[in-house]
Amino acid sequence: MKVQIAKRGGDFHVTLAGNLDEAAEAALTAAAPKLAKAHVVFDLAGVTRINSFGYRNWLEFLKAVRKSSSFDFVNCPPVFVEYCNLLPLTSFAEAVRTISLPYQCRSCGERGAPRYDVADLDRSKPFDVLICPECNGSMTADVPPDEFLAFLGGDQDD
Repeated sequence: MKVQIAKRGGDFHVTLAGNLDEAAEAALTAAAPKLAKAHVVFDLAGVTRINSFGYRNWLEFLKAVRKSSSFDFVNCPPVFVEYCNLLPLTSFAEAVRTISLPYQCRSCGERGAPRYDVADLDRSKPFDVLICPECNGSMTADVPPDEFLAFLGGDQDD
């Protein structure tokens, strides 16, 4: 796991790249003290895989950061959203601001992951159908909104 920290204005911008697994613990531990007393924006676009050991270390890291800082998550890949859905109360899911949705073209199989602002999404409405950049066919989301966005909370059955 590569952790890159940049200071922009009064905020820290932390870019993560690679696998969030047991090997990421050292990088996260080293980064935590550097993020004190500021707002932190975590850019997760580069996270490629997550396993349970890595996610546990990630949550411990976030608990340490939260003691003196606030934070948001941007560019969250589908694998991160899946973990937010598994553990919404402990994953700091309320800090998710933007996510990537997995899409696939019905005609040619092209895959994409367009980014959406979480505030603009509604679990009760279907995701947009997009035009495939390869064949101009229809790209549809690979996941149902009510399941993929479950971490947003709110019971959709009421």
